[in-house]
Amino acid sequence: MQIALIKKYLERVFNGPAWHGPSVIETLNKISQEQAGNSYKDSHSLIEIIGHMTAWRNFVIERLKGNNDFDVSEELNFPKSNDLAAAIASLKGSQQTLIECITGFPEERLREKVGWKNLLIPSHATRNYPS
Repeated sequence: MQIALIKKYLERVFNGPAWHGPSVIETLNKISQEQAGNSYKDSHSLIEIIGHMTAWRNFVIERLKGNNDFDVSEELNFPKSNDLAAAIASLKGSQQTLIECITGFPEERLREKVGWKNLLIPSHATRNYPS
């Protein structure tokens, strides 16, 4: 039951309809290559932020697979890139892999510690998300 909810929420936030407004993909589809490559002052570009999202999804994927030694390197945390299409493709790939990993993850293991974090999604998150 919890696995199905987690999967549903991840799919809705990523593809829509998301409870909070536009989904990740709906938002990314509105960004031009020029906008995505810009950074303001000392901030990261949108392409770097997409890479950051992908890196931390890959972190979760590796932890779900039992690889507790996996970590996100500085190089992967905000990867340098100018290719919006490639960044979005990587993010979409990480979404598909994450959904596959979660779908096959045993529900009884949700309360296990994985490295330094607990995989259990907070109960308030499932209570406050509209069906």
